[in-house]
Amino acid sequence: MSSLLESSLTNRQLETFVICSRIASGLSGLGVVAIIVTFCLSPRFRNPLHRLIFINAFYTLFDAGSILISRNGPDAGDGSALCQAQAFLNQMFVVVPSVTDLEIAG
Repeated sequence: MSSLLESSLTNRQLETFVICSRIASGLSGLGVVAIIVTFCLSPRFRNPLHRLIFINAFYTLFDAGSILISRNGPDAGDGSALCQAQAFLNQMFVVVPSVTDLEIAG
């Protein structure tokens, strides 16, 4: 599917997409930092519901990290450490399941 996507978009469009996704991931990372700091510094937020949000924040942080790697992982090659680290983050810390994950489960 990536070859189909790459053939239908220009390099400029791909770069724009990468920049937008990295900006969104950076903002997501800032939100995660705010969640972690609030949970650690405020005893009022230490209840079971906020504990789930706190734990989910780490998943979001790792997912944002894999998005920040973006196209650099695949461009480095399948055997590269960067590509394998990105694949590990994508597989282990999925925040939102993809359509194929839902089809396999259903």
